[in-house]
Parts: sequence; structure tokens; C-alpha cells
Amino acid sequence: MIRARFYVGSKPTTVDAIDPLMGVERTLSVLALLHVQGATVVPAIGWWEGTTEGSHVVELLGDYTEESVRQLAESLRDAHNQDAVLWTMEPVTQSGLEARPNGANKCTT
Repeated sequence: MIRARFYVGSKPTTVDAIDPLMGVERTLSVLALLHVQGATVVPAIGWWEGTTEGSHVVELLGDYTEESVRQLAESLRDAHNQDAVLWTMEPVTQSGLEARPNGANKCTT
């Protein structure tokens, strides 16, 4: 299993800089178009070439190859009209998923 992270900025002159959730929505649209099953998207503040900018971090877990991570980074770069999108990937040596059994009550308070 691989953890891939993408650091996606928003240029100060774009609507994403005014409303950071627009950038997140754009990223979610790219992920859906590429049939990504799930992701965590975290709003952030980036700093690039001496200027702060709205940004977000996308984290994926799955059986990704370097080629597929590069392709996703290119798609995010193009969708956000960025000069670059930083990506990292690393192996996950241990993971788990704690899920409720089907039909179990989520909250009783």
C-alpha cells in the first residue's frame, strides 16, 4: 500500500484564493473524474516564492504507481492553473480500518 500526498496551491489572483473551498471542490472533481475511491483533503496555507497562498493537501492510500501519482499531480496542476504541484509517495507498512458492523447504531445520545 502507498500513501501519496499532493500539495496544491491557489494563485492569489484566482477565485480559489478568495474562497478556498472552491479549490477543494475543483480537486474533488478531478479525483472523481479519475475514479479515485477516497481521499482526505485538508485546507492549508502555503508559501511559495515569498508569498503566502491558499492551498490544500490531498492524501490518498492505495496501490498507486509512480506513473499514476505523476498523472494525478499533472491533472491537479492543470485544473488549478498552477506552475507545479508537489507530490510525495511512501510505502505504508501497517494500516487498519476500524468500522462499525452493518446495522450498528452510530449514536444513542
